[in-house]
Amino acid sequence: RFSYSLEGGYVNYGNAPLDGLVMAGSVSDAPAVWLPGLGYSSYEKAFVSFDWLLDSDSFRFDGSVDYSYYTNFSAETGKGLLLPAALTGDVALRYDWRDRVLAGVDCEYSSARKGHGVLVPAYADLGLEVEYVVNRKFSAWARGGNLLGMTVQKSLLYAEKGPYFTLGICLNL
Repeated sequence: RFSYSLEGGYVNYGNAPLDGLVMAGSVSDAPAVWLPGLGYSSYEKAFVSFDWLLDSDSFRFDGSVDYSYYTNFSAETGKGLLLPAALTGDVALRYDWRDRVLAGVDCEYSSARKGHGVLVPAYADLGLEVEYVVNRKFSAWARGGNLLGMTVQKSLLYAEKGPYFTLGICLNL
């Protein structure tokens, strides 16, 4: 009914790939143009991770929390690059009513991602979902995400700036 996992460790990255921003253009009087890019830098990381699951016949509560502490990030090779977020995780609560209606709420979160001169803000992505099982073969579901209306930016190339909704039909073969 209840399980958990606690892990921790230390990593020394000598030349790790990181996403970031690179300045494009070589004309000195033109405005600077920053483009997403990939670079390599060295850094050290100490981390701890905690996962849990509480499962009963009708309820399921699970989640994870990951915390990392970064040191010795190279200022020379790491200019414009982003370290991974220090705090990330998710939490979810789901209810199963007679194997017919499944409803849940979940939240994925991340602290800000920082680099030399670059910042991606923190976010919390709150979602609601419901599924109605018609029979063993068919079910219909709906999901709403980013219900807090935050800017959810998991990568530099894409940001979700408002709520979204998805509907679907499942065919189980």
